[in-house]
Amino acid sequence: MHCEIVNLIPSFVSFWKASKSLDGNQKAKAFKESYINQNKDFFSFYFKNGFGKKEKINYALDAYTNDPKINYVLDDRNMQIEPIVKNVIRQSKAIVKTPDIEIRIVLLVGVYGFGFWLAYYKDMPSIFVAIEQFDLEESFDIFLAHELAHIIHSSFQHKNSKFFNLMNGRINSNWKTFTLSDYLLTDGIATYLSTQICPNRKEYQYLGSLKHKKEWLNECNKRKDEIYNFCFDNLEKSDRETLTATIFMTEGTFELPRRIGYYTGYHLIKNLCTKYTIEEIMRWPIIKYKKVIREELKKYFNNG
Repeated sequence: MHCEIVNLIPSFVSFWKASKSLDGNQKAKAFKESYINQNKDFFSFYFKNGFGKKEKINYALDAYTNDPKINYVLDDRNMQIEPIVKNVIRQSKAIVKTPDIEIRIVLLVGVYGFGFWLAYYKDMPSIFVAIEQFDLEESFDIFLAHELAHIIHSSFQHKNSKFFNLMNGRINSNWKTFTLSDYLLTDGIATYLSTQICPNRKEYQYLGSLKHKKEWLNECNKRKDEIYNFCFDNLEKSDRETLTATIFMTEGTFELPRRIGYYTGYHLIKNLCTKYTIEEIMRWPIIKYKKVIREELKKYFNNG
Protein backbone atom coordinates (compact mmCIF):
# COMPACT_ATOMS: atom_id res chain seq x y z
CA MET A 1 0.00 0.00 0.00
CA HIS A 2 1.35 3.37 -1.04
CA CYS A 3 0.00 6.51 0.64
CA GLU A 4 0.25 10.05 -0.64
CA ILE A 5 -0.16 12.62 2.15
CA VAL A 6 -1.41 16.06 1.13
CA ASN A 7 -1.10 18.49 4.04
CA LEU A 8 -2.96 21.79 3.65
CA ILE A 9 -2.55 22.74 7.32
CA PRO A 10 0.66 24.83 6.87
CA SER A 11 -1.22 26.86 4.25
CA PHE A 12 -3.94 27.58 6.83
CA VAL A 13 -1.38 28.48 9.50
CA SER A 14 0.29 30.98 7.15
CA PHE A 15 -3.09 32.60 6.41
CA TRP A 16 -4.06 32.79 10.08
CA LYS A 17 -0.82 34.32 11.28
CA ALA A 18 -0.88 36.90 8.46
CA SER A 19 -4.51 37.89 9.14
CA LYS A 20 -4.34 38.72 12.86
CA SER A 21 -4.82 42.46 12.36
CA LEU A 22 -7.67 42.15 9.80
CA ASP A 23 -11.32 42.80 10.58
CA GLY A 24 -14.09 40.30 9.79
CA ASN A 25 -14.70 41.14 6.13
CA GLN A 26 -10.99 41.53 5.37
CA LYS A 27 -10.23 38.22 7.10
CA ALA A 28 -12.95 36.42 5.13
CA LYS A 29 -11.54 37.82 1.90
CA ALA A 30 -8.00 36.78 2.84
CA PHE A 31 -9.25 33.32 3.84
CA LYS A 32 -10.70 32.80 0.36
CA GLU A 33 -7.74 34.30 -1.49
CA SER A 34 -4.79 32.93 0.46
CA TYR A 35 -6.14 29.58 1.71
CA ILE A 36 -9.12 28.44 -0.35
CA ASN A 37 -7.85 29.64 -3.74
CA GLN A 38 -4.32 28.40 -3.13
CA ASN A 39 -5.83 24.92 -2.66
CA LYS A 40 -8.60 25.43 -5.18
CA ASP A 41 -8.94 21.84 -6.45
CA PHE A 42 -9.40 20.38 -2.99
CA PHE A 43 -11.82 23.03 -1.77
CA SER A 44 -13.89 22.93 -4.96
CA PHE A 45 -14.37 19.23 -4.25
CA TYR A 46 -15.00 19.92 -0.54
CA PHE A 47 -17.77 22.46 -1.12
CA LYS A 48 -19.26 20.86 -4.25
CA ASN A 49 -19.87 17.56 -2.44
CA GLY A 50 -21.33 19.14 0.68
CA PHE A 51 -18.52 18.16 3.07
CA GLY A 52 -18.43 21.82 4.06
CA LYS A 53 -20.61 24.84 3.27
CA LYS A 54 -19.34 28.16 1.96
CA GLU A 55 -21.94 30.02 4.00
CA LYS A 56 -20.21 28.77 7.18
CA ILE A 57 -16.91 30.52 6.39
CA ASN A 58 -17.66 33.58 8.57
CA TYR A 59 -18.88 31.32 11.39
CA ALA A 60 -15.67 29.28 11.11
CA LEU A 61 -13.43 32.35 11.21
CA ASP A 62 -15.06 33.40 14.49
CA ALA A 63 -14.95 29.87 15.92
CA TYR A 64 -11.27 29.31 15.12
CA THR A 65 -10.23 32.02 17.59
CA ASN A 66 -11.27 30.06 20.68
CA ASP A 67 -10.94 26.52 19.34
CA PRO A 68 -8.22 24.53 21.17
CA LYS A 69 -7.80 22.31 18.10
CA ILE A 70 -6.86 25.36 16.03
CA ASN A 71 -4.46 26.51 18.75
CA TYR A 72 -2.97 23.03 18.58
CA VAL A 73 -1.95 23.46 14.95
CA LEU A 74 -0.94 27.12 15.38
CA ASP A 75 1.78 26.37 17.95
CA ASP A 76 3.68 24.14 15.50
CA ARG A 77 2.26 20.89 16.84
CA ASN A 78 0.72 20.48 13.38
CA MET A 79 4.14 19.03 12.55
CA GLN A 80 3.20 16.07 14.76
CA ILE A 81 0.17 15.19 12.65
CA GLU A 82 1.96 13.67 9.66
CA PRO A 83 3.95 11.26 11.89
CA ILE A 84 0.63 10.09 13.37
CA VAL A 85 -0.67 9.42 9.86
CA LYS A 86 2.49 7.54 8.90
CA ASN A 87 2.31 5.45 12.07
CA VAL A 88 -1.29 4.44 11.33
CA ILE A 89 -0.24 3.37 7.82
CA ARG A 90 2.76 1.46 9.20
CA GLN A 91 0.67 -0.31 11.84
CA SER A 92 -2.00 -1.28 9.31
CA LYS A 93 0.65 -2.86 7.08
CA ALA A 94 2.00 -4.85 10.04
CA ILE A 95 -1.45 -6.19 10.93
CA VAL A 96 -2.90 -6.86 7.48
CA LYS A 97 -1.04 -7.88 4.35
CA THR A 98 -2.64 -5.18 2.27
CA PRO A 99 -2.88 -5.54 -1.50
CA ASP A 100 -0.82 -3.24 -3.67
CA ILE A 101 -3.08 -0.18 -3.63
CA GLU A 102 -2.56 3.57 -3.79
CA ILE A 103 -4.46 5.89 -1.48
CA ARG A 104 -4.40 9.58 -0.61
CA ILE A 105 -4.86 11.27 2.76
CA VAL A 106 -5.70 14.98 2.70
CA LEU A 107 -5.22 16.98 5.92
CA LEU A 108 -7.01 20.34 6.07
CA VAL A 109 -8.70 22.88 8.28
CA GLY A 110 -12.32 22.99 7.17
CA VAL A 111 -15.34 25.08 8.10
CA TYR A 112 -16.88 22.77 10.73
CA GLY A 113 -18.53 20.42 8.26
CA PHE A 114 -17.62 16.74 7.99
CA GLY A 115 -14.67 15.49 10.02
CA PHE A 116 -13.51 12.38 8.15
CA TRP A 117 -14.89 11.15 4.86
CA LEU A 118 -13.99 8.80 2.03
CA ALA A 119 -14.26 9.75 -1.63
CA TYR A 120 -12.73 8.98 -4.98
CA TYR A 121 -10.72 12.10 -5.75
CA LYS A 122 -8.74 12.30 -8.99
CA ASP A 123 -9.21 8.55 -9.57
CA MET A 124 -7.80 7.54 -6.21
CA PRO A 125 -9.55 6.44 -2.98
CA SER A 126 -8.93 9.34 -0.63
CA ILE A 127 -9.47 10.05 3.05
CA PHE A 128 -10.17 13.69 3.83
CA VAL A 129 -9.49 14.84 7.38
CA ALA A 130 -10.80 18.18 8.69
CA ILE A 131 -8.78 18.57 11.86
CA GLU A 132 -11.03 21.21 13.47
CA GLN A 133 -13.51 18.40 14.20
CA PHE A 134 -11.24 16.11 16.23
CA ASP A 135 -9.32 15.81 19.44
CA LEU A 136 -5.92 15.38 17.84
CA GLU A 137 -4.36 13.88 20.96
CA GLU A 138 -7.11 11.38 21.80
CA SER A 139 -9.11 10.21 18.80
CA PHE A 140 -7.46 11.38 15.57
CA ASP A 141 -5.51 8.17 14.90
CA ILE A 142 -8.51 5.97 15.73
CA PHE A 143 -10.79 7.71 13.23
CA LEU A 144 -8.07 7.65 10.59
CA ALA A 145 -7.54 3.91 11.14
CA HIS A 146 -11.31 3.34 10.84
CA GLU A 147 -11.56 5.11 7.47
CA LEU A 148 -8.38 3.45 6.20
CA ALA A 149 -9.88 0.06 7.12
CA HIS A 150 -12.79 0.69 4.74
CA ILE A 151 -10.36 1.14 1.86
CA ILE A 152 -8.34 -1.93 2.87
CA HIS A 153 -11.55 -3.98 3.09
CA SER A 154 -12.62 -2.89 -0.36
CA SER A 155 -9.22 -3.82 -1.80
CA PHE A 156 -9.59 -7.42 -0.62
CA GLN A 157 -12.72 -7.91 -2.71
CA HIS A 158 -12.63 -9.15 -6.30
CA LYS A 159 -13.14 -6.20 -8.63
CA ASN A 160 -16.17 -7.80 -10.28
CA SER A 161 -17.87 -8.86 -7.07
CA LYS A 162 -21.09 -7.35 -5.82
CA PHE A 163 -19.44 -6.43 -2.55
CA PHE A 164 -16.58 -4.55 -4.21
CA ASN A 165 -19.21 -2.50 -6.04
CA LEU A 166 -21.05 -1.90 -2.78
CA MET A 167 -17.90 -0.74 -1.01
CA ASN A 168 -17.00 1.62 -3.81
CA GLY A 169 -20.59 2.83 -3.84
CA ARG A 170 -20.07 3.71 -0.20
CA ILE A 171 -16.82 5.53 -0.94
CA ASN A 172 -18.79 7.58 -3.43
CA SER A 173 -21.38 8.34 -0.73
CA ASN A 174 -24.07 6.21 -2.39
CA TRP A 175 -25.65 5.01 0.87
CA LYS A 176 -28.78 3.76 -0.92
CA THR A 177 -26.90 0.66 -2.10
CA PHE A 178 -26.22 -0.46 1.50
CA THR A 179 -28.43 -2.50 3.80
CA LEU A 180 -28.02 -2.62 7.57
CA SER A 181 -26.20 -5.98 7.30
CA ASP A 182 -23.72 -4.37 4.88
CA TYR A 183 -23.02 -1.64 7.42
CA LEU A 184 -22.69 -4.14 10.28
CA LEU A 185 -19.95 -5.90 8.36
CA THR A 186 -18.09 -2.86 6.98
CA ASP A 187 -18.21 -0.75 10.12
CA GLY A 188 -17.69 -3.81 12.31
CA ILE A 189 -14.49 -4.61 10.42
CA ALA A 190 -13.36 -0.97 10.42
CA THR A 191 -13.96 -0.64 14.17
CA TYR A 192 -12.25 -3.95 14.93
CA LEU A 193 -9.22 -3.04 12.79
CA SER A 194 -8.95 0.33 14.53
CA THR A 195 -8.60 -1.55 17.87
CA GLN A 196 -5.68 -3.48 16.39
CA ILE A 197 -3.99 -0.52 14.69
CA CYS A 198 -4.42 1.78 17.73
CA PRO A 199 -4.42 -0.61 20.72
CA ASN A 200 -4.81 -0.06 24.45
CA ARG A 201 -7.63 2.49 24.45
CA LYS A 202 -11.02 2.30 26.11
CA GLU A 203 -13.69 0.47 24.09
CA TYR A 204 -15.96 3.54 23.90
CA GLN A 205 -13.17 5.48 22.13
CA TYR A 206 -13.39 3.16 19.11
CA LEU A 207 -17.14 3.22 18.75
CA GLY A 208 -17.97 6.61 17.31
CA SER A 209 -17.85 10.36 17.76
CA LEU A 210 -20.82 10.79 20.07
CA LYS A 211 -20.64 12.95 23.16
CA HIS A 212 -20.97 11.12 26.48
CA LYS A 213 -19.39 7.98 25.01
CA LYS A 214 -19.07 6.18 28.34
CA GLU A 215 -22.75 6.61 29.15
CA TRP A 216 -23.68 5.57 25.60
CA LEU A 217 -21.63 2.36 25.84
CA ASN A 218 -23.07 1.54 29.26
CA GLU A 219 -26.59 1.91 27.87
CA CYS A 220 -25.76 -0.28 24.86
CA ASN A 221 -24.40 -3.00 27.16
CA LYS A 222 -27.53 -2.86 29.32
CA ARG A 223 -29.83 -3.02 26.27
CA LYS A 224 -27.81 -5.48 24.22
CA ASP A 225 -30.75 -7.89 23.79
CA GLU A 226 -33.00 -5.13 22.43
CA ILE A 227 -30.25 -3.85 20.13
CA TYR A 228 -29.41 -7.28 18.69
CA ASN A 229 -33.06 -8.08 18.24
CA PHE A 230 -33.68 -4.83 16.35
CA CYS A 231 -30.67 -5.42 14.10
CA PHE A 232 -31.71 -9.02 13.41
CA ASP A 233 -35.22 -7.94 12.42
CA ASN A 234 -33.90 -5.22 10.10
CA LEU A 235 -30.80 -6.78 8.55
CA GLU A 236 -31.88 -6.28 4.95
CA LYS A 237 -33.47 -2.87 5.40
CA SER A 238 -31.89 0.02 3.50
CA ASP A 239 -34.38 2.80 4.13
CA ARG A 240 -33.10 6.07 5.54
CA GLU A 241 -35.11 5.75 8.76
CA THR A 242 -33.54 2.40 9.69
CA LEU A 243 -30.02 3.53 8.81
CA THR A 244 -30.50 6.81 10.69
CA ALA A 245 -31.46 4.80 13.77
CA THR A 246 -28.46 2.50 13.58
CA ILE A 247 -25.60 4.11 11.66
CA PHE A 248 -25.88 7.78 10.76
CA MET A 249 -25.13 10.69 13.07
CA THR A 250 -28.41 12.47 12.39
CA GLU A 251 -31.18 12.31 14.96
CA GLY A 252 -33.74 9.52 14.59
CA THR A 253 -37.10 8.74 16.14
CA PHE A 254 -36.15 5.39 17.70
CA GLU A 255 -35.90 4.79 21.44
CA LEU A 256 -32.69 2.78 21.20
CA PRO A 257 -29.30 4.55 21.44
CA ARG A 258 -27.97 6.08 18.22
CA ARG A 259 -25.30 4.34 16.13
CA ILE A 260 -26.06 0.88 17.51
CA GLY A 261 -24.87 -0.56 14.20
CA TYR A 262 -21.29 0.25 15.19
CA TYR A 263 -21.76 -1.44 18.55
CA THR A 264 -23.38 -4.53 17.04
CA GLY A 265 -21.03 -4.81 14.06
CA TYR A 266 -17.91 -4.47 16.19
CA HIS A 267 -18.98 -7.16 18.66
CA LEU A 268 -20.00 -9.52 15.87
CA ILE A 269 -16.64 -9.14 14.10
CA LYS A 270 -14.71 -9.36 17.39
CA ASN A 271 -16.42 -12.68 18.10
CA LEU A 272 -15.86 -13.95 14.55
CA CYS A 273 -12.15 -13.14 14.85
CA THR A 274 -11.86 -15.88 17.49
CA LYS A 275 -12.62 -18.35 14.66
CA TYR A 276 -11.34 -16.61 11.53
CA THR A 277 -8.60 -14.12 10.70
CA ILE A 278 -9.65 -10.61 9.81
CA GLU A 279 -8.16 -11.13 6.35
CA GLU A 280 -10.39 -14.16 5.81
CA ILE A 281 -13.46 -12.16 6.78
CA MET A 282 -12.51 -9.27 4.47
CA ARG A 283 -12.38 -11.72 1.55
CA TRP A 284 -15.82 -13.18 2.12
CA PRO A 285 -18.35 -12.85 -0.73
CA ILE A 286 -21.47 -10.94 0.13
CA ILE A 287 -23.68 -14.06 0.36
CA LYS A 288 -21.42 -15.67 2.95
CA TYR A 289 -21.14 -12.73 5.28
CA LYS A 290 -24.90 -12.06 5.24
CA LYS A 291 -25.46 -15.69 6.20
CA VAL A 292 -22.79 -15.65 8.92
CA ILE A 293 -24.05 -12.41 10.50
CA ARG A 294 -27.59 -13.80 10.67
CA GLU A 295 -26.30 -17.03 12.21
CA GLU A 296 -24.19 -15.17 14.78
CA LEU A 297 -27.17 -13.13 15.94
CA LYS A 298 -29.28 -16.30 16.19
CA LYS A 299 -26.57 -17.98 18.27
CA TYR A 300 -26.58 -15.05 20.66
CA PHE A 301 -30.29 -15.49 21.39
CA ASN A 302 -30.05 -19.28 21.52
CA ASN A 303 -27.23 -19.09 24.04
CA GLY A 304 -28.69 -16.20 26.01
